[in-house]
Amino acid sequence: MTHSSPEPHPHLKKMPESLEGKPKPSVHDRPALRGVLHQWAAFIAIIAGGILTSYADTPHQAFGAAVFALSVVIMFAVSATYHRVVWGPSAYLLMKRLDHAAIGVLIAGTYTPVCLEALPTGEGKTLLTIAWTGAALVMFRAAFWPKSPKWLNVGLYFMLGGCVIPYWSEIQQALTTQELTFLLTGAVVYALGAFAYATKKPDPFPTVFGYHEIFHACTIIAAVLHGAMIFTMIHAST
Repeated sequence: MTHSSPEPHPHLKKMPESLEGKPKPSVHDRPALRGVLHQWAAFIAIIAGGILTSYADTPHQAFGAAVFALSVVIMFAVSATYHRVVWGPSAYLLMKRLDHAAIGVLIAGTYTPVCLEALPTGEGKTLLTIAWTGAALVMFRAAFWPKSPKWLNVGLYFMLGGCVIPYWSEIQQALTTQELTFLLTGAVVYALGAFAYATKKPDPFPTVFGYHEIFHACTIIAAVLHGAMIFTMIHAST
């Protein structure tokens, strides 16, 4: 008796072959909502970022808010474009590089208004330099080692996010309880998303909303929380 090959899932289609002969994912192989959350978040972030920046009273506030807003828009827009479009092998690898690099930009962009507005000038400049140097390292890794292990990618993001730890006492003195709550809650949500991305768990609805969508949802929630922190910082100084 012969056994026929199992039929593919009706929502999944064959992946295009890469230059190396290995399959590369396209939008047809991914959950239906892959990239959709970031697609809408990018448009909303443009509006929200403009509103946030408009509340600034000083050049430092405006610059810091604008850098944060731009970094959020870049990360969401690049991610949505990477995940929603069917790319050829070369373009796919380029978009993967940009997608990973944009995460470093977002982390450093989140540091920027805190360093410029909340911290003393010396500590603020030092931490800002460390943050953007770390972001440059992330971009370098993305550009020249796009197929690096997932654990290394996640580790770099955690290291970049954790460079604030040596300055935590200054952060506590500079921010209000509400601002610290927004900051820490956002960091925890980012960490939960990174855990889902690294472990591929939970993966509730693989053809519609899987582990990667949980990761994307966490990045949106965390960005909103950090945006609320920055808005509170600006509002408190008026």
